[in-house]
Amino acid sequence: MENVKVSENKNLTPDGSFKTKDGRTTYLVSVFFNHDSTETAESKVKRLIIADLKKKCG
Repeated sequence: MENVKVSENKNLTPDGSFKTKDGRTTYLVSVFFNHDSTETAESKVKRLIIADLKKKCG
């Protein structure tokens, strides 16, 4: 049996894509970036880590 779930937005072209498998499930992942963003990936990850630590440590 094959279950396929597809989320489509026909107006966007992905910036990248990859396929990964977990057991008998294969995931096809499309990656989209906001090209108008002024924040770098590094600064975003740092911001998220700091916010998470503040939640956990008070």
